[in-house]
Amino acid sequence: MARRTGELGPLVAKRLQKTLDDSGLSVANLADRSHVTRQTIYRILEGRGGNSSIGLIADLARALQVHPAWLAYGIGK
Repeated sequence: MARRTGELGPLVAKRLQKTLDDSGLSVANLADRSHVTRQTIYRILEGRGGNSSIGLIADLARALQVHPAWLAYGIGK
């Protein structure tokens, strides 16, 4: 069973928003780079990403050029 963002830590949305802001990318740019829909990204940013898999977090992290553990747990960057 895939781990879900609800299990990854309560601050996934805040870390994603900070990393997105720091990158200078828009949600549309991130969606294109990560192959994740804008709707999914907005859902995570709103704190409603509990059904998202760790693979999705990895795709976002790769597109943002940060370690997946940063988005998931706040470890490293």
